Amino acid sequence: DLSKLLRTLHEGVRNDGLLVYLDTLESVAKFKDQGKVILFYSYQWLSWSRAGPDEVQLACMKSAVHDVCSKLDVEVENLYIWLDIVSIPQCSVRLKNLAVNALYTYARQADVLVVIAPRSMHEDLGFEANLATYKRRVWCRAEQMAFFCSRGASSMFIKHCVEGMDVEPVAESYMQEVSNIFDGEITCCTRKHPGGCPCDRLGLVAPLTGMYFDLHTQQQCGIISKTGAETLDFINQRKDMIFPRSIEYISEENNASSIELFGDMIARIEAFVNRDADAALQLSSSSSKGATMAHVAAHSNLSVVVPDASPKERLRLPSLAGTIWPSVSAYQPTADTITSVKF
Repeated sequence: DLSKLLRTLHEGVRNDGLLVYLDTLESVAKFKDQGKVILFYSYQWLSWSRAGPDEVQLACMKSAVHDVCSKLDVEVENLYIWLDIVSIPQCSVRLKNLAVNALYTYARQADVLVVIAPRSMHEDLGFEANLATYKRRVWCRAEQMAFFCSRGASSMFIKHCVEGMDVEPVAESYMQEVSNIFDGEITCCTRKHPGGCPCDRLGLVAPLTGMYFDLHTQQQCGIISKTGAETLDFINQRKDMIFPRSIEYISEENNASSIELFGDMIARIEAFVNRDADAALQLSSSSSKGATMAHVAAHSNLSVVVPDASPKERLRLPSLAGTIWPSVSAYQPTADTITSVKF
């Protein structure tokens, strides 16, 4: 039962041998060279107590698999799915925070993003959820922006799960509607930060800062792609809106205060990159020299390990009978590790 399996979250699916781990950006590239395609599912959480998609959303995800395979002309065996509750550690707060900080890294490795937005109901608030409510969510907006900055809007699709309707491309004006990330809705603010908990919007500063740093560095070094240049132009037209200096924090007692979000970080990034673009490139994810020399020596691209299936899948393949697969349960994911699961 897929629904029960997903309720065991990342750790349960990992222990069941159904995840594929890609430990470096080089391994992601080599994985794709095998003809594999990574699909990123973006959706609205509809419960405060239960993680992941509800039954309606899950059915929509399963249906979308076949739509995407048909649209991209990909065999279903070569389609791998990035789903937050499965691909990000959930039990360890520290590992989960590392993964959240790497949101931009995850999203930009995906080949296609599908918005899952069927009509359903929010378990706690009782309102109807649909594409309009999805587009208002802060985290959903952040995922879309991260993917958009690498792939553009041409690889973004929507699945409504209306009978007879396949995934459809997003409208030309779509990103304009969701680019104001921090003006969206987020659960901690809706609940007025119980117990004085920090605002979750603060957790998006690191990945979005990294995203802008990469794009600005690529532009200054003259290596930015056509999609990247168009994306950066889109961002620069809305920079103050996308990277607000501060946000309003509302407490349980309805007291409002202003807390710093990006502050002057974007201006400082621009000053640093403009002053020494070569140094910035070494720090960016665009550089093949971003790792230390010791790391490069220990992990040569020539010997990078790239799985062709999950451990459980490999056990089913006759050609791989007898192959020894290292224990996944002993593996500790890091912030730049990409994990995908087969539905």
